[in-house]
Amino acid sequence: MIPRIMLLSIINLGKGILIGASNVIPGLSGATVAILLGIYENLLQALNSLTTSFPRSIKYLFPIILGMGMGIMSLGSVLKYCLDLFSYPTCSFLAGLVMGSLPMIIRKAAKEIKLLEPRIQWKFVLKNVFFCTLPFMIITVLLSLLRSVNEIVYLEPTSLSFICFLFLGGFLAAGAMIMPGISGAMILMLLGLYSTVLHTITLIKDFLLTPSNFSLLFALLRVLTPLGGGTIIGIWMTSKFITHLLEKHYTKTYFAIVGLIIGTIITVYLDPSTYSSYSFITYPVILSGFVCFGIGMGTVFLFTLKNNI
Repeated sequence: MIPRIMLLSIINLGKGILIGASNVIPGLSGATVAILLGIYENLLQALNSLTTSFPRSIKYLFPIILGMGMGIMSLGSVLKYCLDLFSYPTCSFLAGLVMGSLPMIIRKAAKEIKLLEPRIQWKFVLKNVFFCTLPFMIITVLLSLLRSVNEIVYLEPTSLSFICFLFLGGFLAAGAMIMPGISGAMILMLLGLYSTVLHTITLIKDFLLTPSNFSLLFALLRVLTPLGGGTIIGIWMTSKFITHLLEKHYTKTYFAIVGLIIGTIITVYLDPSTYSSYSFITYPVILSGFVCFGIGMGTVFLFTLKNNI
């Protein structure tokens, strides 16, 4: 008979795989999947208790983190393959996934609005749209237009700015992973780091098959060290901050996320890498993009509707 502690660890490993796989897909929130699996509150509590109760917290977190790594590795390679060969339909599918999460976020944003008197509901909505949604949407699009990360040669981060950018990407994506309804992969797409992370995942698998390739190891470390450092610090620092935001500024936080989501969808189609698989865009390619967008949007929408999220 399997000991209860080992059985719980195996179960948490499986849950971690599902959370990790969802974190690779823009539009799907790892935190939302954790809620569905019934471990979100325990996960957040363990993260917040790392400084005060480290052995107990790490004992709970280790199988989940290990499972997340396995889930990310398994699905990341598949997405990388699709982006290389079918960039436009794949990006459209990912944009559809992001779009499909929008109704869920709007429902969360409207949670407190329903408690207000009908005569002031519209004023409250317009105020939050103007001060939270529009600024975040505009900032998102401007960041996409101004960023130059795609001009940097992959795995040759010789500049301090690139290293800092990787650290920032890991930090922000980690924070997003903790917040229900917002996708860490979506943040990476916004920053232009999504394809870089998928490529790194593929190279990690290559290194595991050829561990004597030290040149590949050093190249990976140059990316993984700042990205991983930002992720670890981001999870540790933002867990309490996000808890505070959701407790004190629930509606404003989700209105800002709406702007972030809309801006991210726009940036997908502004990014030249979306069209990198084609020398020119034909009508069948455009049609395939529309179909994949609809499939992605419908998948997340039905998933959230079925699970009453």
